[in-house]
Amino acid sequence: MNISKKIQFATESDVVTPPPITTEFALRSDSNTSNPALGSPCSFALDEACYIGTQSAGVLTVGDVVYTVSGGPFVFPGNGNYYIIQFQSGAFDTYVASINGSGEIVNIYGTCPL
Repeated sequence: MNISKKIQFATESDVVTPPPITTEFALRSDSNTSNPALGSPCSFALDEACYIGTQSAGVLTVGDVVYTVSGGPFVFPGNGNYYIIQFQSGAFDTYVASINGSGEIVNIYGTCPL
């Protein structure tokens, strides 16, 4: 039995380098709540630095990712709880948002004051 295999090696032009993650500096609360209607999240202190991989500069949107260092890749595991997040440029809006275990913003409850 004659079996032939064609092997193709990748060339430099075949290698795709992902673009760097663009992040914006923000502060988030260390405190969190599973129910923002009861937990008074707007009273939480903005006591932790973080970086938001945002789709729109200065605006938090569902799908954005919260990182622990600038440029990624280390995400903040929010475990589905609600935190407050404030960009440190632009309008300085303070968002109440749910962050999943992969660091992704999955729900925005509102902005402070609620």
